[in-house]
Amino acid sequence: VIKDFNTEQIKFESSNVVPGKYKLKYITIEISNLKPSLNVAWDALGGLPDPYLKILINGKAIATSNKIQDTLNATFDVNKTIQINEGDKIEIIATDADVSEHDFIGSASITYEELSKKKINTENN
Repeated sequence: VIKDFNTEQIKFESSNVVPGKYKLKYITIEISNLKPSLNVAWDALGGLPDPYLKILINGKAIATSNKIQDTLNATFDVNKTIQINEGDKIEIIATDADVSEHDFIGSASITYEELSKKKINTENN
């Protein structure tokens, strides 16, 4: 399951966050081998999940990743420039892509205010 973002789990370096454009490059998730709510395999035949991500800012979808087949450890090459302003909330939702019904894996979010207390790699565009 995706762990909620918090200051201990976010690792950034370099300049302090200020309003502006930032490059979101990679997102890595670790998924439990069973669906947490049901304690059963992700797929009907016992297969691993096929995760994909949706990235939202203030509840509005700004990007959807490609799905990665059969994995519990996925690194998504997002490569998306995002605008971050004061008061913004960034949310990442992971879902298991299935033939019939997609299963919620987990989500994580962080606010501008939480980010501004950390340091990140900046890329001014």
